[in-house]
Amino acid sequence: MFYKNIKADMGYSFLSLRQKTVLIVGILFSGLISVVYFYSSEQILNEFKKLESADVESVIKKINLSIYAQSDDLSNKLTDWTQKDEPFQRFALKKHNYLNINLDINLRQFDIDLFSFWSSDKKLLWGKKVVSNAENELSHRENLSTLEIDTIEKLTFLHSPQLTNKKNTIFIKLNGTPYLLISIPIYRAEEKFLTRGNIIAGIKLNNHFFQKLSLEEFHRIELVESNVNNYPFRIDSTDKKILNVFTSLVDYKNDYLLSYQLKLPRNIYQQSRKFLTSLLVSLVFAGTFLTILAFVLVDKLVISKLLRLNEIVLTIKQTNNLSLRVPNLGHDEIGLLAKSTNQMLDEIEKLRAEKYHSDKMISLGEMASGIAHEINNPITIINASTFILKKNNMNLNDKYIQNIDRAVQRISQIMSGLKAVSTDPLYDDLLLCPLKDIISDALVVISEKLKSNGVKLNVNLEGPLFLTQIKCVRAQMSQVFLSLLNNSFEAIKNLDNKWINIEVSTINDSLVIRFIDSGEGITQEIRSKIFQPFFTTKEIGEGPGLGLSLSFTIIKRHLGDFYFDEHFQNTCFVIKLPLLQS
Repeated sequence: MFYKNIKADMGYSFLSLRQKTVLIVGILFSGLISVVYFYSSEQILNEFKKLESADVESVIKKINLSIYAQSDDLSNKLTDWTQKDEPFQRFALKKHNYLNINLDINLRQFDIDLFSFWSSDKKLLWGKKVVSNAENELSHRENLSTLEIDTIEKLTFLHSPQLTNKKNTIFIKLNGTPYLLISIPIYRAEEKFLTRGNIIAGIKLNNHFFQKLSLEEFHRIELVESNVNNYPFRIDSTDKKILNVFTSLVDYKNDYLLSYQLKLPRNIYQQSRKFLTSLLVSLVFAGTFLTILAFVLVDKLVISKLLRLNEIVLTIKQTNNLSLRVPNLGHDEIGLLAKSTNQMLDEIEKLRAEKYHSDKMISLGEMASGIAHEINNPITIINASTFILKKNNMNLNDKYIQNIDRAVQRISQIMSGLKAVSTDPLYDDLLLCPLKDIISDALVVISEKLKSNGVKLNVNLEGPLFLTQIKCVRAQMSQVFLSLLNNSFEAIKNLDNKWINIEVSTINDSLVIRFIDSGEGITQEIRSKIFQPFFTTKEIGEGPGLGLSLSFTIIKRHLGDFYFDEHFQNTCFVIKLPLLQS
């Protein structure tokens, strides 16, 4: 509420410092989170894309291994044909009825699309392939074409009488149709490792083959009719759930054979999105936490201190109470600002006190001068009359003449002392003056008040130390002594035992003047405040509380020290002034 009043008083209508801090910190952390997220997400997505690409490559390798595994499976199924001489003889003798019946069963059983027997001298003994009827989707058998036979005959590494490999597998295109061909040697029963020829079997690499492969282990695989230039593979990831992959196979001569499309679930992509969502939530949470933390720290370390400082200054402005001070705000720049503000207030208070005192002294000096002027004329007449009486030896009682003489001198001394302590000393120079004269200036003004109130003053002005010369502004020093004597009087005037002692001594190179009275000292509670301007224990209207504060300032200007001596049983104030070097 107070802060709102401050804003209203100062005419503020824009955002408060706290609101600005929240806004700025929020914008900074939002920008930082955005930069971190977008940079991190780009890096993370690139890493996940690499993982996805590696996973695709691994799947393609598995598919290729599965394709080759088909040849291993076919080789195992045809093992009986390769280890007996009887089947070869039947092929050699071209017993077609027997072969057609038996092979029909085996071709259906083994799901083989091409089957042929070859002699070791590269002669086709028997060969059939499976073709599809586009009209009714039925399959039938027909002989190998001349082009297909010529193509197989050129595969010289499949036909050798000394063939040591048990099996050879290649990709090849026969008459425009891609095949996986397997060549298995037919061994002679009587001679190990010598062959009679080869069985060459083939599986068409068509949609039926890849659909069968898909059902066994992989997701949907489909042939693509044209070369898509996707070596080793190309990823089309327009779908967030399904990954479309295009890849190609090459034949044994490393020429293009076919292309197929592979559909894979985008598990890695989904994981990356979940990870990024978790990252974003974490960053937002961290950013919110850091924003709150930063605001709390800024508010505690800066804003609250500034508002406290502003509150004190405005309160001083509104109440005109210069005794208020900013509390300790730490050792940082704001703490230094608070200390500087307090020092400035101290200086303002001192200047205000000095001005008040100066105005008072000027008024008092003017009044004293006027009174002195008015009293001087009758005193002069009385003085002259007494002189004439003494000169003419009038028959008057000498006792009365002496009383008149003393009264006139007393009045003159009082007026001189009053003028001395009421002079404005602000621009006076430092001059040498005996301590005795300065104390006498003060005593002239206050001694009658002390005597009439029964206060005993103990001071030996004829002592040798009272003749010590000190360099000072006489009027200022007289004001200090008068202020101390007056404070002592006010403190003890109602006591039964009333006395004031003025003692002088030397310590090292200093002249020590003690003002001791019969009071019981000053309580610990107010000791730290007695030298503050305008601090007083008197009732309102009895005094402004400037005596000790101004005395302290004056003594410091004279390079001296002024303090309350707490080691005395009674009240004791000490003034230390530097002695003149001989």
